Amino acid sequence: MATIYTGTWVNWQAGLLYGAQFTTTSPQALCLVSFLAIFIVIVGRHFWGILRFILHQLRVVRSPQDGLYYQQQALLRNSASSTAALYEFVRIGWAWRGRAEYSLARVSPLILLALAQTTVFTLAGVFSSGSFSITNEVLIKNDACGYLKYPELREDEVYNTSDWKLLSAAFVEDREASTKSMAYAKTCYSDNAGPDCNYFAVPRLQALSVAAACPFHDSMCIGSNGTGAIQMDSGYIYTDKHLGINSKQHDSLAYRRVTTCAPIKNQEYSQWQKNAAGDNQFLEFYYGDYINAATGERLPVTFAHDALYANYTSVAYPVNYQMSAMNDTSVSTFQPIDVLSRTDGDVTLVFLFNNARYTAAVNDIWFNATIPSVDVYGLGQYTYGAPLPIAVMGCVEQHQFCKPNEPASTGCSELTGFAAVNTTNNATYSAAQRSVAQVLKHAISSTLISDMIFQLGPASLAASSSVFGTSTLLSAPLPDNQWALEIANWYDYSMAHLQRLVVSVASGPAMASSNAYIVPPADTDQAAFDICANQKVIDSRYYTFSVPGLTIIMVIGLLIITTNLLLPKTIGILQRLIGHGLHRKEDWDHDHVLQLQRLAFEGNKLGAWSSREGGVPTTLQSIESQRFMRPGRVVKAYEPLELAEQGVGLPSMTTPTIASPARAATSMTKGGFVGLPHVEERGDDEDFDGKSNYYNDNDDPFHDDKADMGLGIRDERSFDVGSRPMTAARPSIDAEYYSDRPESGSSAATKSREFI
Repeated sequence: MATIYTGTWVNWQAGLLYGAQFTTTSPQALCLVSFLAIFIVIVGRHFWGILRFILHQLRVVRSPQDGLYYQQQALLRNSASSTAALYEFVRIGWAWRGRAEYSLARVSPLILLALAQTTVFTLAGVFSSGSFSITNEVLIKNDACGYLKYPELREDEVYNTSDWKLLSAAFVEDREASTKSMAYAKTCYSDNAGPDCNYFAVPRLQALSVAAACPFHDSMCIGSNGTGAIQMDSGYIYTDKHLGINSKQHDSLAYRRVTTCAPIKNQEYSQWQKNAAGDNQFLEFYYGDYINAATGERLPVTFAHDALYANYTSVAYPVNYQMSAMNDTSVSTFQPIDVLSRTDGDVTLVFLFNNARYTAAVNDIWFNATIPSVDVYGLGQYTYGAPLPIAVMGCVEQHQFCKPNEPASTGCSELTGFAAVNTTNNATYSAAQRSVAQVLKHAISSTLISDMIFQLGPASLAASSSVFGTSTLLSAPLPDNQWALEIANWYDYSMAHLQRLVVSVASGPAMASSNAYIVPPADTDQAAFDICANQKVIDSRYYTFSVPGLTIIMVIGLLIITTNLLLPKTIGILQRLIGHGLHRKEDWDHDHVLQLQRLAFEGNKLGAWSSREGGVPTTLQSIESQRFMRPGRVVKAYEPLELAEQGVGLPSMTTPTIASPARAATSMTKGGFVGLPHVEERGDDEDFDGKSNYYNDNDDPFHDDKADMGLGIRDERSFDVGSRPMTAARPSIDAEYYSDRPESGSSAATKSREFI
């Protein structure tokens, strides 16, 4: 029984490098897709880490800046994702409007960058399946590979038991496969193909349909000269691309079929004849000698119709054929007369027994029914029948094989009959090409019009769908171009059947009972076994991933992750080695959220901290003394009376320009923090009124660090829990440095004002 191969394989249509594939089941594929989607999100975060590091470093300046600048730098240093950064950039841009120059313009580039990053990686996650080429194209796996062969015909037509069983199985299998192919052609060879049409390498083999001249002598066709026929040209059907045989390009083949059909004259080539007893008539057709394929005996009558047959049948469209295979009398059933003979293709005559009674006249040149008859059905209306019981369609079928990697002048055979192509043994074919040709020729032999008529009979005609029922001759009227529709229908069937039969070599027959009669390739024919293991189909239960696509995503993703993890450290080491850009490294280290938190604790004289040069800051005290209140919940006392006594005032500010707290001079003594950062005045001072003790309840780790360090004054009037901290709109000042130092010989700590 045929199954689907799971694992790695090469789709040779894309080449060795890009064609590497990995097939797995649907549940496993879902897990893999989910993992890749999550992986892309993780990669996106690390890519943002690279961008924010580069931006942070490029933006570092040594001169004092306003609070908006430091908040942007803090966000670039600490935002874990572009989405979080986008939200925060919008917040600070809005909060600083009117308080900092060009606040929105300064924040907009960062907003756009974060938005672009978020959009790109969100879309990458959503459409990640397309980036690594997920398809349902899979390989068939089947141990019972081979062909269902007919036994050889014998002149005595006597078969032994084994051959009879084989013949029976072959006929039943062919009928089942033909029925499925006709149903597939009607469903999938249309503009409204449904989901059931996704099984073969391509759902449909396209063809070019054009009006053509009579394929025989002009005197034979009923239609207009020059347009009395329909020609169907498949173009080149590639065995790898269209038929799914997974072979290297130089081992593949291209196949082309051209079919030209036209209704031909019948009255001039037919005559009623009575039998010897005189009690019955036969309508005999004289298009060439009839040939008994088993005995080789010839008769001067191509085909004969029994007049009594019409009286005993309830089938509206019995149909039969005679076929003349070019250069092959072993399968030919007649030898055409000169006006029907072709030396470049196979000739098939289709005899239509038009027993239908139409509810209106039919003017089609093949289904012609314009003779009214009495109301034999008691419907109160006339019905219309054909003037002659049989109409004839003549067709010419031509075939061509090509090697795709060679010019048509040297790599293609002539358009010719199937027997001529089938006996072609091109010495330049590779072993793989010969195996491909064998599969192709085996399939073509069962897709000819004659084989279709033999297998399906009336079901081969599209007009059968207009008949009122299976046991009545009544039919709806047919369009004037019904003959052309029939030709297209036959051609669609032949292409659908070709697809099915090529696949069946690897997948097995349509009926499981026929597996017992499969003839496998010879043990020494490895190329044939390779064909069996390299048949592509579409199966929605399995998913195939592009290995190069997966590899590229994983390699690039891991490269981005590694770069993000190593870039700051690597650049920092280089900055120390060359002694250039150390201020950028210092800002990167001190803008970390934990360092900003350290500054907040030190600004509130909480704990003695280490690791000021980067990393994770820790306290130096013993375990018992490491517990203290969050700085936002500690009342910050400025000792206003003592400050006032020493003449130290607190300056007012409008648009403050602040020195980075990372560079503020600080000193540590045993017992904790004793220094405050430096602030340089630029505006008029206002005396500190001694009443401005406040709480910092914002949960941001860097919420009010600069205010706590004395670098700018927070706007108390607009303050709300959770809002973005900003400096108040007061006269501009430079950074000031307040240093708390115990004076030598003094028991009390006095405050002095010192400028740096």
